[in-house]
Amino acid sequence: MKELSILRAKLFQIVLFWLCSLSASAQIPSVMDYQIMATNPKTGQVLANKELLVKIELRLNSENGEVIWSKEEALTSSKSGICTMSLDFANVDWTLGSYYVKAFIDGEPIGASQIKSVPFALMADGINGVITKNNLIGTWTATQVEKDYKTYYTFVLEANGNFVYTFSDGTNVEECKGTWKINNLGFISFNASGPYKIGKFVMFSVYDKEDKSLYLGGNDDFLGDGLALKKSK
Repeated sequence: MKELSILRAKLFQIVLFWLCSLSASAQIPSVMDYQIMATNPKTGQVLANKELLVKIELRLNSENGEVIWSKEEALTSSKSGICTMSLDFANVDWTLGSYYVKAFIDGEPIGASQIKSVPFALMADGINGVITKNNLIGTWTATQVEKDYKTYYTFVLEANGNFVYTFSDGTNVEECKGTWKINNLGFISFNASGPYKIGKFVMFSVYDKEDKSLYLGGNDDFLGDGLALKKSK
């Protein structure tokens, strides 16, 4: 069985390097670089230029806990025996407990290590007040009542980045469509097309984890004074 020694550590310690560069859109990156050095467990010889099937799992509260996230990739080690895998943890809720990274090579477990700290940018995705992209996907509805007049609103946010927004007085229905995305600070941008809503609208969001409600505001041209929505599915 092949075994992996981890760079700058003894035996199976796992080294995780956070990417530091910000994207052009100023979003804080959610990607980690995971690096390993492959060696022969009997001779200690570096396994240079070898094809390896590497699997990484993120486990909750212990190295044998529930698998929260995983990725498997065929990698070829460098002439120095080094393999690098990019791990995107954008949709992980970091507030559930402690996390352990467990590694496998060719189907065999080769060790685990606890993640000691998580950058605030990722932690914020799971705290009260900020919602993750994964939790936003679905249908959100709201009803506003003014005296005897009711207005019904529906947002359908799709995983592929498309959205449909409709509002109705019970008789007439108006609709706009387009694309959406959210950054790590909870700002949602909608690129909408008519007939009444055209252009880019950026809204701030406030999420209440207790009652699962979402407030959108900050752009009077899109939602008037703002809107409190509930997820229907």
